[in-house]
Amino acid sequence: MRTPLSLFLSALLLFQTCAAGPGQPLTDQTTTGAIGHDAGHEFTFKTGEAEPRPMTQRVENAWDTLRTTKNTVLQPDKSRGLLGTAVYYGRQTVQLLFLNGPSTEKPERKLNKHVTAAVEELKTAANEDQDPDAIFLLAEMNFYGNFSYPRDFKEAFRRYHELAWLDGNNTAQNMVGFMYATGIGGAVEPDQAKALMYHEFAAEAGNIRSEMTLAYRYHTGIGTPKDCDHAIHYYKKVADKAVEYYRSGPPGGRALVRESYRWADEEGGVYGPGASVSSSGQNARDSANATPEASVEDILEYLDLMSRKGELKATYTLGKMNYEGARGLPRNFRRAMRYFKVVTKKYWNKDGSVNSNPPAGLDKLASKAAGHIGLMYLRGEGG
Repeated sequence: MRTPLSLFLSALLLFQTCAAGPGQPLTDQTTTGAIGHDAGHEFTFKTGEAEPRPMTQRVENAWDTLRTTKNTVLQPDKSRGLLGTAVYYGRQTVQLLFLNGPSTEKPERKLNKHVTAAVEELKTAANEDQDPDAIFLLAEMNFYGNFSYPRDFKEAFRRYHELAWLDGNNTAQNMVGFMYATGIGGAVEPDQAKALMYHEFAAEAGNIRSEMTLAYRYHTGIGTPKDCDHAIHYYKKVADKAVEYYRSGPPGGRALVRESYRWADEEGGVYGPGASVSSSGQNARDSANATPEASVEDILEYLDLMSRKGELKATYTLGKMNYEGARGLPRNFRRAMRYFKVVTKKYWNKDGSVNSNPPAGLDKLASKAAGHIGLMYLRGEGG
């Protein structure tokens, strides 16, 4: 059963949707292209029959400039040469010895002129045209420091808040809710009620992050009474989307990360090296291909050495590790395919006949390698 607050938020959301008009649904309306993707957000255009609007010329020019500009940060002016270096360190010494500590003044960081020009163009588009893409880019740059732009959380909050009310952008609503919840960077005083409200808006528009946030808030009672029914409702919505994403891949589903990263793994797991069943690191107890204190690099080096000596089991293991990937070892389908084919060629000839006098156990190993090769061809992996 929905709480009065939820009903009020739904009514307010409906009012905002109606006020925005049929062409302004409360969903992410950023343009296609790389803006949302590079910023770390996923955008879906569930806007009925309406097509996503194209970028305006100003935003397109600024975006092209930002993407193509390299070495965006210029270091503060420093004296060069022997004399200049001596003068620089002499000043530092005087400040330390006679001014009771190091200088508190930070040298002003200079931005690349192309980045500065792009930002000015975005500000013009945002302030004069109220361009949603320009506002969103400015918010992201100020929050994350993208393109080496100085972070300014207050400006980021102002831009996200502006976009949330101007365009109903659910990513902006999510970020406003996040900043109200945490007060990050001193941008705004923490306000859990407002955080809940904005996350409700974003979740109603399908924002996965806000759905996860609301599920946890209702589960633990942050800014709202505990409500397991509400928590289950939002957790299920996120789970359904995760399953849909998994099934949208090639036959067999998308490849999921087998080992997530946990800080405890840096110390051998929660219970120490070799004792942690739940450790996702290479030191997990009874973990395949793992020995105490062994790193991925050590294992790969050892297996590569054994493979070069003709140990086919090591070759197969290298193929499997490259296919599945691990923390510190990105998946490499081409390399995995190469290792698997080395194993199969040792057992089968090109015409499909079996090599004479194959080593004992090679038939089982070759069949496993062939199975992986078939799976990779089925899924279009490995080129």
